Amino acid sequence: MTEGLWRADWMTGLLVALLVIGSGLLFDTFQGVELAAYDFGVRHNTATPSDDIVIIAIDDASIERLGRWPWPRTLHAQLLDRLREGGARVVATTVAFTEPQRDPGLDYLQALLRQLRESSIVTVDDELRTLDERLRQLDEANARLGRKALPQVSELRQYFLASKLRNRLVPDINALARKLIEAEQALETDRQLARSIQQNGRVLMNMFVFTGVPRGNPEHDLPPYIKRNALTHIEDRIGAIDAGLLPPAIIEILPPIPQLGSKANGIGYLGAVRDIDGTVRSDALVMH
Repeated sequence: MTEGLWRADWMTGLLVALLVIGSGLLFDTFQGVELAAYDFGVRHNTATPSDDIVIIAIDDASIERLGRWPWPRTLHAQLLDRLREGGARVVATTVAFTEPQRDPGLDYLQALLRQLRESSIVTVDDELRTLDERLRQLDEANARLGRKALPQVSELRQYFLASKLRNRLVPDINALARKLIEAEQALETDRQLARSIQQNGRVLMNMFVFTGVPRGNPEHDLPPYIKRNALTHIEDRIGAIDAGLLPPAIIEILPPIPQLGSKANGIGYLGAVRDIDGTVRSDALVMH
């Protein structure tokens, strides 16, 4: 009797397993057919793309012409400036700016500038003015001596008045400082891109999101330049919360750096939802 029971349970388990596997295969088959039909319809869609939308792609030809990726952010800044001058109403970028871009030479240049500002060179102008005044007073006092005046005093002042020490040193130091500051600004590519984003005023940036099941409370609050893009007036008119029909939940984000994100007109998300065949056909309009 026990042997018959084991045989019956084994047969029942096998039938259930086959039923589950068959249902899954059947579901995948029907879903695959549905997706194939959708792809066929999209490929044969006769709708004409709008001329108001332009995709600026970063392709092999661009990289060959402009240099290997990643490009300096000064180049992105120039692109935004060109688009602003061309009258682009909105510019949406999918390039990730999640980390600062810092030129290795910038640290040395900034150290050189700090050393220049902290050195005795910054007081040279005042000291030369004082020396000029003292020599003038000495020359005048010497002239009042009449026959006893020392010609060397007048010669010394005339030499100083004609010297590069008096006429060229301070202007040359100021010119050098300006060049160093210009070089510093040229190497601060994030600052240049931030300025172009702000001047454009119509730039939408992206952040990468990762969805999943939230566990516990977030470790960090969202930065203000991300939170300001949130939907604030939400009404559940269809009972979506009770039915569990909520948008995908975000468990992690990779936002643009604050220096850039805070200047953007808006920030959206990139997080492709792939179908069973690995193809991206749709995306969530909102996430939480």
